[in-house]
Amino acid sequence: MHRHFGLAFVTMSATSTHGKWEAANTAIWEKGLGSSRSRESHKALVDIVFNKRWLKDVHKYLRFRSTADLESFQNHVLMYASKRFAFTPPVYEARVLLAALDYNFHRNRPTSTTSEGKQIFQKTVQQTCKTIQLVRPEI
Repeated sequence: MHRHFGLAFVTMSATSTHGKWEAANTAIWEKGLGSSRSRESHKALVDIVFNKRWLKDVHKYLRFRSTADLESFQNHVLMYASKRFAFTPPVYEARVLLAALDYNFHRNRPTSTTSEGKQIFQKTVQQTCKTIQLVRPEI
């Protein structure tokens, strides 16, 4: 049995039972996959995953290469649960849930437009390199 030291949250315990799960999982794989149909599907999956042609082109099939959405959500969490303050686990969880609700509410909001329907942009000047950039204003 593995022992993990750290905080014990509401749904987690300070000790872990990985050994029981690993033993049960290993027993399932050692027995075989049961029916011949599941063995055939497992073999087909293994053939696909280890196909060198597929492995060479796998980057074309991966959709989420950017972490911008995750970073945006993390910034939202930081508005509600700053790193400067210590929160108990229930309070931190409540603050993260509030951040998730607020993020989902504002996520697909349309951009600001003029009365003619054109998007509104404003100029910002970066002080470090003195470049001008057009950005959408925050509402």
